[in-house]
Amino acid sequence: VVGGAIAADMALTAITRGAVHVEMIVLESYLEMPLTKDEKKHLLDMGIHFTNRTRITKIANEGDTLKGIYTKPVMLPQDTKFHPSLIVDEPLSTEQFRAFDMVVLAVGNRPGIKITDSSAFFCGDMANGPTTVVEAVAAGKNAALRLHAKLNNQSAPQIDKSTKSHTAISGWKKHPVALDTDFFGRTISSPFLLSAAPPTDGYEQMKKAYEAGWVGGIMKTAFDNLDIHIPGEYMFVFDDKTWANCDNVSDHPLDRVCEEIGRLVVEFPDRLTMASTGGPVTGDDEGDKAVWQANTQKLEQAGAMAIEYSLSCPQGGDGTHGDIVAQDAVLTAKIIDWVMQISKPDVPKLFKLTGAVTAIYPIISAVKETLDRYPDKKAGITLANTFPTLGFREGSGKWDEAVIVGMSGEGVLPISYLTLSRAGGRGVEISGNGGAMDYLGAANFLALGAGTVQFCTIAEKYGLGIIDELNSGLSHYLEYKGLKSVSELIGIAQPNSVTDFMDLHAQDKVSASDPDLCEHCGNCTRCPYLAISLDDKKIPVIDEDKCVGCSLCVQKCFAGALYMKPKSTK
Repeated sequence: VVGGAIAADMALTAITRGAVHVEMIVLESYLEMPLTKDEKKHLLDMGIHFTNRTRITKIANEGDTLKGIYTKPVMLPQDTKFHPSLIVDEPLSTEQFRAFDMVVLAVGNRPGIKITDSSAFFCGDMANGPTTVVEAVAAGKNAALRLHAKLNNQSAPQIDKSTKSHTAISGWKKHPVALDTDFFGRTISSPFLLSAAPPTDGYEQMKKAYEAGWVGGIMKTAFDNLDIHIPGEYMFVFDDKTWANCDNVSDHPLDRVCEEIGRLVVEFPDRLTMASTGGPVTGDDEGDKAVWQANTQKLEQAGAMAIEYSLSCPQGGDGTHGDIVAQDAVLTAKIIDWVMQISKPDVPKLFKLTGAVTAIYPIISAVKETLDRYPDKKAGITLANTFPTLGFREGSGKWDEAVIVGMSGEGVLPISYLTLSRAGGRGVEISGNGGAMDYLGAANFLALGAGTVQFCTIAEKYGLGIIDELNSGLSHYLEYKGLKSVSELIGIAQPNSVTDFMDLHAQDKVSASDPDLCEHCGNCTRCPYLAISLDDKKIPVIDEDKCVGCSLCVQKCFAGALYMKPKSTK
């Protein structure tokens, strides 16, 4: 089998159908082969052989009978990224004959167009051979730039590589709508912040975040002179965009955090450098209060521009009426009051709550009642946090080890939406947190009443540079929605952010199919109402008497062959 990724499928088919010996002859080295680690292992486990850095020169036949192939060893110039066009024969190498009963060629292609007319422009696969979609788009953009210069009698632009484009198109604005946001009287250039988490656990992390373009971040939660237990392998990955952890707080002492805050404030005065802390909840109110207040004053003196208080760690363990402090309205209000008693008026305080409550109203009401006693002091809430769940992993007991973890990312997003919809517009400043994995999720947070949005999982998954996409995406979305500022977006969905059940429009549509788009997979026949069958051409037929218009089939059809239409009148 000669080729790459497609040839892998051919090789597996041959070996499973009884071939005694199957060999893949490829230009790439083993590491360069366009297959995942698991795919390569599967091929090896199935007994398939690899011959790397080899090309086929000709196929040997006698009449209509295949005898074998001639191959030649090849090489890739040193310090060069692999591409088939860059492969050269090894110096002084000779052809070798290999006997085979069958040869399967995985067809590839290379550009063969010879441009003789300066008025002809080619791009994409026609000019460069097979490339990625991103490279093809870049090639098209570069061709358009050359064509534009030709039509306007201008010098051709300098393009170092046809599949890379670094030229901004004239008239395109990265941020058509400014993202300036108010944070307790301080203007920041974006509503997006990093939450207290590993990406903010220290000076170096914060510096890297600021250099990447983040306007602010909350340093990971720290305490004063406590022994901190950091579990090993504390991360869980439920799926690609839903993670979890059984981590708790930073193992950096508060003194170190204070010193790092001081450096960051001096080096990045235009950024919002914030801290996170907490305190004990033992039942000894006087002793507990002293610690909460001492930690607060220490961070204020260090120059923290705002302080967040963790009242909602999913691991709980404080011995209160609930597993988490913020599930107890009375206790939450008591701790907030301890902090507000000594709070510097110009240093905002954020109290981090949980969405893991039967109703958020009593908690918000208790928080607001407490904050209203300090009208000259800046304070609000962070809503919400990672959501308490249970994860399983291999253990030494009779069953897998169960661990309480805080779920983050896309899986918790609908929970955060619901919590924010109930809390927004109730007179308490909110920093949204928990689940947003793109600009649209963040925009929904803002529309529900959050003034800023905090991120963690998205930065860990895609890197700190994702802030550029978040900012650009939100700015263009505001333009699309006809909004001129972030302030117009904040709370726009309130006070009627949720359509009540009885106000949802009644059933008036059924599903229908488009035969031209149908892929004949039959998945739609899993309809729980038994409303879909297939005709003799495997096209969906909808029984309108059985279809209730739930739209599940439409939403799950990968081909887009199903759609909703008004119900027929009889």
